[in-house]
Parts: sequence; C-alpha cells; structure tokens
Amino acid sequence: MASRCFDQIPHQVVIDLLQERIEDESFLDLIRKFLTNRITTTDDIDLRNQAIGIPQGAVLSPILMNVVLHPFSFCVRNIYYGRVADDQTIGITGNNDEAAWEIINQIKAFLQQNLGDMQVRAKIIQESGTLLGMNLV
Repeated sequence: MASRCFDQIPHQVVIDLLQERIEDESFLDLIRKFLTNRITTTDDIDLRNQAIGIPQGAVLSPILMNVVLHPFSFCVRNIYYGRVADDQTIGITGNNDEAAWEIINQIKAFLQQNLGDMQVRAKIIQESGTLLGMNLV
C-alpha cells in the first residue's frame, strides 16, 4: 500500500486514535515509550525519531498499524478488500481499470489527508488467485 508506511506514521496520530478508546494514561505512556525508544545501528547511530515512525519488528508494530488504518476500512464502500497492517488488497468486479484507478486515487487522498505526505504504491492485477486471504476472480 504505502511506501515505507511504518516509517511515515506520526506518533501523535497513533496516540490520538488510541485515546479515543483508551483512558489509561500509564498504558498510553508505554506506547509513547515504544514509539520513541532508542534504536541504534551497529555503528551506534541513533535512529530514534521523536515525532514519526512505528518501529518494525516488534509484535506491537502491526497492531499499531491496524489501529492507524482502521478508520480507512470504513471509507471505501461497495468493493471487496482485505488489509493486514500496511498491505491491502482491493477487489472490484469486472475489468474496469478506470474504476480501479479512481479507487486508488481515493485511497491516496485519504491517506495523505489523515497521515501526512505518505507515498502510496499501487498496481492493478487482472488475475484470479488469492492475495492476503482474499479470492481474486
């Protein structure tokens, strides 16, 4: 879906979405610490960013990505879609590239409006099969 999606998520977006349903400040503080935890390279370069990015490789990373992209799941109607963290498959009936690109452009607009200057990678696959657990016919 988005190019380097995990690296581009503003921390405040994550916290704001969690605060909509979670009132426990100690839990939210743990999430803040996770988001800003020191990450270093083998050359001892500090990669921590105090404002953006969900660290990848931890169990919590895809969970937080699902929290961030959950509102997106409700902005697209009358199509079939499946999403796991930042990977999404969208299926439409028929052979209509114009409709597919219209949906892709709506997705790009939603992500840029809600998550900042996020780059989206998209391609149209005109094959049958299974992708992210979704049957493509």
